[in-house]
Amino acid sequence: MVAPPSRPAFFPVQMIGFKLNKKEMTEPREEFESDIEALFKELNEAYMSAQKTYKDFVKTIQDKEPREKAERWLEYVASNIETYGNQEALVYLRSRGHECNDEISELIDSWRRAAKREIEECSRGIGVHVLETGEMKHKGGIPLSEASNVRNVSSFLLPDFWSGRDEQQLSIDATMLRTVEWCDIGGFDEWWERLAQSLKREIFQGGIEPVQSSIQLFHMVRSDYAIQLMDAALVRALEAIELPFGDERYPWLVFRALGTESTREYSHVIHITYASSIVLSNMRLHSNRRNTELVNQAVETILKTQTEDGSWPFWEGFKQTSVEATAMCVHAVALNKPRGWERTVAKAREWLWSKQSREGCWIDKASPDSVYLTVLVLDAIDLSENKFEVTFGKRFSVEHRQSETKSPRRFRVALSFPGELRELVEPVAESLAQKLGRKSVFYDRFYEAELARPNLDTYLQTIYHDQTDLIGIFLCSDYADKEWCGLEWRAIRDLIKTRRDEDIIIIRTDSSTIPGILSIDGYIDAHDHTPDQLADLILSRLEM
Repeated sequence: MVAPPSRPAFFPVQMIGFKLNKKEMTEPREEFESDIEALFKELNEAYMSAQKTYKDFVKTIQDKEPREKAERWLEYVASNIETYGNQEALVYLRSRGHECNDEISELIDSWRRAAKREIEECSRGIGVHVLETGEMKHKGGIPLSEASNVRNVSSFLLPDFWSGRDEQQLSIDATMLRTVEWCDIGGFDEWWERLAQSLKREIFQGGIEPVQSSIQLFHMVRSDYAIQLMDAALVRALEAIELPFGDERYPWLVFRALGTESTREYSHVIHITYASSIVLSNMRLHSNRRNTELVNQAVETILKTQTEDGSWPFWEGFKQTSVEATAMCVHAVALNKPRGWERTVAKAREWLWSKQSREGCWIDKASPDSVYLTVLVLDAIDLSENKFEVTFGKRFSVEHRQSETKSPRRFRVALSFPGELRELVEPVAESLAQKLGRKSVFYDRFYEAELARPNLDTYLQTIYHDQTDLIGIFLCSDYADKEWCGLEWRAIRDLIKTRRDEDIIIIRTDSSTIPGILSIDGYIDAHDHTPDQLADLILSRLEM
């Protein structure tokens, strides 16, 4: 998932409406140089005027609270968009309920002009300036009707109408898709479909550079529209970055050079934001089938690499910590919510606020794009306070508002069965543990020490009744006669009584009569499936 080459964004020229035409390019050298000098003079005057306006604005927000100062700064940027990266300001404002109708209308008009210009340039061909004659010749053009069919024209002949500076190359495509969804912009679908196809091609054909791809994936999964366009490709990219380097156990251990040229050594070092990307991407892409064991290890890595002041560097052991790395780590921890997460993110939140500039934004040497960085930080701060009105997309906010009304349960799946079926159930439990993580599956042999306690009867009933999302019941003629199955069955019957029957999946090995199970109750015949297939059926119920 490597970003396409950068193309310069000549936004100052566009801002004041200058464009050299053919006639000007073919004038005598002296007149041409005079025009260039006049152009740069006017550019400089426009720049100085914009700087003065900006400085006057900054003075007006100095007494504001940190949050208001940041949002006022983003409002200023949204009203003065000069580069495509600035659109992150609009994304933030729309995600927090601002209308921004005028700004969006202006943005759409600028996109149309830019798209039209690229199509016309593609039709005209590549411009070649002949120094000897001063003429401009065009070569390699295609008919306008073909150039207008964006889906079928390669980006080599027809470049994307948007571009980003060097530091934006891993985030600019995601910014465009995030802008589309939050500003509800239509009429450019063929460009996004071509972008999705291009990224799919790179991913499926092996175009993965793990560290860069982990960062680009972090940005992409913050867009619902990106996931909608290329879900399978993003999942494939995630699977690729989850593969460890060489013989290392975890993929975020990256082999790199350390020290100066005279003392250079090569060693495996933890790339901390790589781990953050794995956490966020699993949570955004895999839903209930996420790689839980790897995610848990990634979160553990993030927790143990936090510095004393609450921040994180990009690489473990580096003295220079980063605003961007810290905000990315907060995303991972706040969404995963490991034990003690509130304390961890509170310390990070305090550090992030301390790094806010007097202008209201955040500036980081490692991330020169202050608009992108400011939005990322404000999202991280809101997540750290358990708020979910963030720029991930509308679906994310809705899902988490709904989840807040539900009490969190300890286990995703609990298995209830008589000992006679252990030979069948154990491989199902192992398969579930591999896919969900052992801590998410209640199978008695996974918790032998915990279950060696007094009053086990009531303890088990609490697990089945209150601490599990889905109960898999394995029924046979022995089930009704077993004392412990009877205790578990009481808790299960109460779930049926209180209309939580969607939390139960029945698997039978015979047709014996079980009190409370009727002929109208649906079930899975264990004889028709392998243990792995039974585990997949249970997982499919979790996703419903």
